Amino acid sequence: MRFKGSQGENADAQRNAIAISDLQIKVAELQRGRAKLADEIREKVAISLVKFDEGRTDFQTAQIVSMRAVDQFKVFELRYTRGNSDTETYLSRQNQLDNQKAQTYQAWAKMRRSLFELKLLVLSVKEAEI
Repeated sequence: MRFKGSQGENADAQRNAIAISDLQIKVAELQRGRAKLADEIREKVAISLVKFDEGRTDFQTAQIVSMRAVDQFKVFELRYTRGNSDTETYLSRQNQLDNQKAQTYQAWAKMRRSLFELKLLVLSVKEAEI
């Protein structure tokens, strides 16, 4: 009887050892998966930061160019009201100014999208809402 009882205990110990080993393997796999995910998130954040910085720079540049275009248009408009230009040229210059303003808005929208993407990566969805 003792032989039979010791065999049962040995089998239970082996099953427990195998179960522990399986759990250790699963924990290691989870840790590797977590590390891989963290690396992927870091990479996405870095890429998103670069995109945001590019968008910020483009927007700042567009703002400066747009402000200068507004000033130039004011000077031209003054000349036009004094009769130094024709309506067709005036409307053409106004169209150019509107296009510059549209480019500035597009740069601003691109920067905001990049910021939102960055916030989504590092914050919760609710916190990232703009």
